[in-house]
Amino acid sequence: MRMIKYKLSNITAKKGVNYFRTIVEDTGCLFHKIEQENDLGIDAIIEFIEDEKPSHKSIATQIKSGPSYYNSNSNQCSIPVKNHYEYWLNYPLDVCGIVYVPNLNKAYWTNIKKHLKKDKEIKTISFKADRSNQIDEESFRNIFLPNVLSKTPQLCLNDAVSFFDSEFKGEFFLGTFVLFRKYVNEQITWQKYIDHIKTCQTSELNPHIIYYLAHINWHGDIWYRGDVILKEIKVYVRNEIDNLSIEQIAKILSLISEESLISRGSIGQSIDAILSSSNGIDKKLKSIIEDKGSLEITRTAAAIIFAYKNQESSLEFLKKIPEDETWYIPQIVRHIEEFKYYNPYQ
Repeated sequence: MRMIKYKLSNITAKKGVNYFRTIVEDTGCLFHKIEQENDLGIDAIIEFIEDEKPSHKSIATQIKSGPSYYNSNSNQCSIPVKNHYEYWLNYPLDVCGIVYVPNLNKAYWTNIKKHLKKDKEIKTISFKADRSNQIDEESFRNIFLPNVLSKTPQLCLNDAVSFFDSEFKGEFFLGTFVLFRKYVNEQITWQKYIDHIKTCQTSELNPHIIYYLAHINWHGDIWYRGDVILKEIKVYVRNEIDNLSIEQIAKILSLISEESLISRGSIGQSIDAILSSSNGIDKKLKSIIEDKGSLEITRTAAAIIFAYKNQESSLEFLKKIPEDETWYIPQIVRHIEEFKYYNPYQ
């Protein structure tokens, strides 16, 4: 006689749903479960409540539970796409993937649509598990919910610094953002940003930090909401920028691309705002411009800032650069000679 069986996988799946449901409901939000017979790839709709009032924001969730969705060696979660690609991509709500790990009693989340938009051929959605995307009651309130509602995560200063110092990219980027949005007038925020520029590899330089540093001198294309940055903080940051080495200046310039160079709204504009008012910057820019070992784009970016800052007086130096070394610097020279000024933003 064949016996009806209730599979252990069903128990495990329920654990994941119940874990997340408990957190959602304990924080005062609404968990609308989609029953299995109606499940096309969405397990529940989460309706967010803020201060006991509807936030008018909901997301869809796909919840996976069990050891097969988590690799402890790589600390990585995975969600198979199977035949859900079009369904998830075109779903009217954001789709959040959640992996519950029973033996850890922890869950981690990711934005499914972001993965699908990056890779049309994706078979498995893989993502790191760390504190930035962990789901428990505290992180749901302080990180997950603000993220969904486009608000700043609620981390204390020590936690924000801890996230910034993390080896995990997700935690680092979250710490970087929170330090600027919540702790702009704490010296340690800017100390961490400057230390990042000094110590990181060129390929790891975070462009968001450059954008944040541009708020010290500011430029017209920066829209800023937040606390007014105190004068003593600005003095501290400017002194730190003044003391950056030639190598560190070149590292910053390496973020500028050939496509945008230094133009309105680009990272180059933020770099120009940071460097152009730095004491002693002319000498450092000259050194980079003359360095045949530097990338041509780096030398070009340094020349653009130097020419814009010094206008006609820059010609004496720029004319010394052989025309066969860089294609753009001779154009700067000819432009200044003809029009008597140089403005990369026009």
